[in-house]
Parts: sequence; C-alpha cells; structure tokens
Amino acid sequence: MQEYMSSLAKNVYELDKAELSPDKNEKGQKMPNVGRFMIQVQQAKKFVNEKLSTVVIGDSAATPHPHSGSGLNTGVAELDGLGALVESLRQQKLMSVMEKRTGKSQSTQEEKAHNRSTAFDAFNQEMKGWTDKLVSKALSAMKTVYYQKVRAVVNPWPTKYAQLPTIGAITEKATAYKDEALKIYQDTSTDRETLVNRLLDMLEEAIQLTKEYDGDLLGQQHDEYMRERVDEI
Repeated sequence: MQEYMSSLAKNVYELDKAELSPDKNEKGQKMPNVGRFMIQVQQAKKFVNEKLSTVVIGDSAATPHPHSGSGLNTGVAELDGLGALVESLRQQKLMSVMEKRTGKSQSTQEEKAHNRSTAFDAFNQEMKGWTDKLVSKALSAMKTVYYQKVRAVVNPWPTKYAQLPTIGAITEKATAYKDEALKIYQDTSTDRETLVNRLLDMLEEAIQLTKEYDGDLLGQQHDEYMRERVDEI
C-alpha cells in the first residue's frame, strides 16, 4: 500500500520524491504529503496598463473556484482577446512604419493615440465581462460549499452531545444554524460576496462552538470516570 500511494502521489501530484504524511485518513491509510491552501476569489480592478503596454490575464486577472469548472474556458477566451489586441496593435505599428517609409501620413498623432487607446479599452472591457462571469460562478460555488459545511458541522450535535445537560439548547442552536444557513443559501437578492462572508462567519462560529461542546463533553466524561473510580474504592 505504501509503495502504491507513493507511486500515486508521484504520478498525480508530480512529486519527485513523494513522502507520505504522518497522519492517516479515516481508513487508517497514510496519504501523500501534499499541502492544502485556502481558496480565495480575487479580481483585478483593471486589466491593462497602456503606458507600460502591459495586460493582465489568467489567474492574475481573476481566480476561479475549482467547483465552478470555468477556468479553462475563460482562459481560452482571454487568449483570443489578447490575440485580437496584439493583432490590432501590430496593424497600427505596421501602418506607422509604412508612413515613415513613404513619407505620407494617413492619420495624425492624436488619431494614432486614440486608436491605440481604443484597442486597450476594448480588451479591458472584454476582460471585465469574462472575469465578472468567472467570479460570479466562483462565489456561487463557495456559497454552496460553505452552506454544506455549516450543515455538516451542526448536524451531529443532537446525537454527539446528547449526554450534556444543555442538549436542549444545543439542539435548538443546531436547528437555528441550519435554518439561517438555508435562508442565506436561498437568498437571491443580496450580492453573493456578502452571502459567502455571512456563511463563512457562521461556519467559523459553529466550529468554535463544536470545540467548546467537545470540551464540555470531555469534562463530563472525566467526572463520570472519577465518580466510578470513587464508587469502586
């Protein structure tokens, strides 16, 4: 199994030396020691710098969410737009070269600057449209993921903490969390970024409460254990 997992890590994750993590999964198997990172959705405010003749594309322009499945399509569209921009600038450059060679100018410097700016502006607008769609899908995916995570955290509470004297309040809180999470998930009038942040806050609160309930449960189990030992004595 260890050789298989190392081979899998090397093939899938392209690691020259695939070490196994000291931790084990739920099946008791050691997994490839591959790091994880927080998923962040970001979008550039502007996608061109005409003064520096620079553009921003790909993940530098906007970051997709793995669940949205739109990163490749957006990237291809961006490359098409970049190709159109380069071709437009190339044609303008060739026109300037020909004018210098023939000594005949077909447009003023102001017109040339305007044409150049128009090409960059068109690319910037196209990038804004493509990345807006990308970010919208990413936020929708994040909303779904955080909604599911909130439910996954609070669903076990009524059963897991049934021995605690505060189980009634815990069960009510679990129900309240699920109801509020569902309300946020179904909200279509509020912007997605706000909804995602609200669900993320709920998730962090639920995780913190779970830690507190775990501490209470551990303390109660310890007290019961000590009482049993005393009774035995």
